[in-house]
Amino acid sequence: MLKEKLSRLPSRSLSCLFFLLSTRDRPLAGSSFLNLFGGMDYHGSLRTVDTHIKTLRMKLGTGDYIQTIWGVGYKFEVPAT
Repeated sequence: MLKEKLSRLPSRSLSCLFFLLSTRDRPLAGSSFLNLFGGMDYHGSLRTVDTHIKTLRMKLGTGDYIQTIWGVGYKFEVPAT
């Protein structure tokens, strides 16, 4: 549920969200997400990760919860109120 609305996410996008939440406030490299998708046997690219992050950002709405850390990857951060 997001903002009192039922929201569906593709399974890999949901896995990305759980992964980000489990390491909250700590940046994660894009390659870490690829391991999440299929381990060493997965042959996707970092663009796949970018696509799932984009989907999550659209679903989460206006908050800047998922931060891009240039040269590193992504992190989940709840903005201070």
